[in-house]
Amino acid sequence: MKKVVFIFGLDGATWKLLDPWLKASHLPFLQTLAQRGFTATLKSTIPPLTSTAWTTFQTGVTPEKHHIFGFFHPSGRLYNSHDIHYPKFWQTAANYGKRSAIINMPLTYPIQPNNGCLVSSFLTPPGADFAYPTQLQLKLLKSHYQIDLPSNHHGFAPETPPSPSAKRTLHRQILSLIASREKAAITIAKQEAWDIFFVLFKATDLSQHFFWDAKETLAVYQRIDQAIAKILHAYKTAHPKTKVNILIISDHGFHPISKYDVALYPLLAKLGFLPQRPNWYLKFLRGLRKISKLKYTTKLTFLSQPQVFSYGLSWPDASPNTIAKLANTLAKVTYRGQKIFQKIKIVPPNSTTLLRILWLTNPTFAPNPDPLSGQLIYPKITSLKAHHYSDPRGILIAAGPQIQPKQKRQFLHLVDLAGNILSLLGIPAPTHSNGRLYPQLFKFPQRQLSSQRKTPAEITKPKSKPEDDALVTQRLRQLGYVD
Repeated sequence: MKKVVFIFGLDGATWKLLDPWLKASHLPFLQTLAQRGFTATLKSTIPPLTSTAWTTFQTGVTPEKHHIFGFFHPSGRLYNSHDIHYPKFWQTAANYGKRSAIINMPLTYPIQPNNGCLVSSFLTPPGADFAYPTQLQLKLLKSHYQIDLPSNHHGFAPETPPSPSAKRTLHRQILSLIASREKAAITIAKQEAWDIFFVLFKATDLSQHFFWDAKETLAVYQRIDQAIAKILHAYKTAHPKTKVNILIISDHGFHPISKYDVALYPLLAKLGFLPQRPNWYLKFLRGLRKISKLKYTTKLTFLSQPQVFSYGLSWPDASPNTIAKLANTLAKVTYRGQKIFQKIKIVPPNSTTLLRILWLTNPTFAPNPDPLSGQLIYPKITSLKAHHYSDPRGILIAAGPQIQPKQKRQFLHLVDLAGNILSLLGIPAPTHSNGRLYPQLFKFPQRQLSSQRKTPAEITKPKSKPEDDALVTQRLRQLGYVD
């Protein structure tokens, strides 16, 4: 009997919420899966951001290797599918004749051909092609498929406290997004006996950002619990001669919103790694930025100095000794008895990102990379209830005929999954993979398949349009990813 792998992504799902809700039997289907198989903490990437983490999941390589850090390329444009230079695991599977359905995977726009079908994610500009093949896109459009929430989020913005009416509307829209994803997934699941099936529910991430652990988020998890059960039932009914391995995963964890903002440029200046700038000068530049509508005036502020991001910095001219000194200094910085950074990582220099240091802040502190910030540490003002920039701990629930049941919670890395998914199908893990195989958790076939080299042909790569990037950037700003 044919064995297949179904992966359900719950963006930002965290054991902080899942554990008490599973214990209270609020999520009966996920509870059943956890009892049949095993659960694990899934260590994400640094930074624990959607674009970085899901790229690692797709490729089985670390961010230091695929060079996708955050949402924006060093040139200022948004990253897209053509920036990923390692094969995705479903492309590797296609070399062995395996068919896949991939739904709502980040960084799959512009769409590329797949040995099966593919639907891109919320990073797709409005009105652009979002599905392969074309017939699938026409079918989804006819059924009013929702790729994301409406762009205005009904009055939500990170700095603006929402009205009760806006909160109710947003919650209804998130539930509607789940229903749309469920409907599309059921249609595609019934279409054929896919070897690999992936669908991402972004609703968990959205609800946690705006509601955190409130009843609205529990309702979202419960609706997804029902949707997963319905999708699997539809597939098994249509294809009874298959045995399904099920993986429920998240790309990172989540935590309540930080108490303070930490302005990274003033911090580096105070530590002696940047020149001090008087407040009048910064105030002048902030006014200039407002008039000229520039987001950052980095070149005016710190000429030939490091460029700082929320997750790290690039400093091409710095010597290894300077980078090591900075890393050691940052690791010791405290505020009111708490360390600001929970992890500092020195990155080997590369010509793509020029990154030299990655960091993970303590959840109490939100990193602010604005070079024109005058204050060093100040109370965070936002309508968001939670975020994930300081929590790389995702979730994994696995069950199925090739899954080894375990009572104790396991520990894996997100980078491990691509190789293990392929190995479940009898496909050798790619040599470029950074992940580790877990034969003690997964029952791999003894015989491996031979490559058939059925990779789809490349299509013409459309250029990224600034106006498209602006529309997607607005979505990111409403979630607090962009200042």
